[in-house]
Amino acid sequence: MKVAYDVTPSQAQGVDFDPGISVDVDPDFETVSLPRHGERPLTFMAKELGVASSYVPRSPYWFQLTIYRRHEGGFVAAIKQYTKSAMDPGYDVCIDASSFADMMHGLETFDAGQVVRCMDDPGDGHLSAGELAVRTYHMRFRLEQARQQFRCIVAELLHELAQE
Repeated sequence: MKVAYDVTPSQAQGVDFDPGISVDVDPDFETVSLPRHGERPLTFMAKELGVASSYVPRSPYWFQLTIYRRHEGGFVAAIKQYTKSAMDPGYDVCIDASSFADMMHGLETFDAGQVVRCMDDPGDGHLSAGELAVRTYHMRFRLEQARQQFRCIVAELLHELAQE
């Protein structure tokens, strides 16, 4: 009788935990551990289905989206925001879903604008109306740019998956 344990294939090579019971690990699946902003990492056995990135030279931040199929069923979408700022560690979020449709719903409802941080120094707190308007417009632009980048990588990744 073969039993699947939550171990990596290298840990499972030739190990018998009990007479008559051996480890059966699918070589296409590997242990994945994903960091999550404000939470413990999500660790599971999975196969990577695809990855897309919105990296553009000179951009202050960009997104990476990776989709995994869990060994035990279900899907995980890992969203990572990278920044060039040493002061900002970026942002990690995972959408853990029982079906592809549920994962897609999570991607459709994810607001990439929520990960954009206001990094501007307000100075002494006394801004003229013009300065405040310019900063507000700049922040609105950054929010919309983040949302557009994320929509583009979701579309790119879905197109890649449809081609396979």
